[in-house]
Amino acid sequence: MLLGVFGTQEMIIILALILIVYFAIRAAKIKNPSLVTLLVLVAGLAIFLFLYYQKKPTYYNATNAAVYSNPSNRERSPEEISNDLKIKEQSDPTRYFQLADVDNHLNLLGEVVLKGTIACTSQVARFKDVVIEASYYTESNTLLNRERFPRYEVWGPGSRVTYKFSTFPPAHTKKVNVQINSAVPIE
Repeated sequence: MLLGVFGTQEMIIILALILIVYFAIRAAKIKNPSLVTLLVLVAGLAIFLFLYYQKKPTYYNATNAAVYSNPSNRERSPEEISNDLKIKEQSDPTRYFQLADVDNHLNLLGEVVLKGTIACTSQVARFKDVVIEASYYTESNTLLNRERFPRYEVWGPGSRVTYKFSTFPPAHTKKVNVQINSAVPIE
């Protein structure tokens, strides 16, 4: 009956524990403390071995009918890896955009021309409706104003789109800083 619950190793350790307890009781009756101490140490070792050799739980994988010891160590499929990366990229869209070839200058009409390229550096995720934010500063780096320019395009991994916006800057503008303000992930 016990063999169905415990394996051979566990049964041997349990029998050894029973024998050790029996001899410890006999040694205590004849008042031999060194033998009792030795038997307690052996019992402790037997308990340790019993716990060490306990069967580790196994899990059954129904998809390929294989048994493996720990589901968290299984190899992930390419689809799972791609999906995790997509979720990560969609959680912080502005991190996956860079501005390149930025050229901000005044034209003959006194407008600031904001020109450059928006590059999407994501590996999996797709985005749309990127908003560029222009910040206007004085000579002493005081922020005068911010202005947003949406670019209604769709960006996939590695895509690049040029932009060009013209606007009249606030008075006393000496410097313009352009950055990506937001983007909308596409499911």
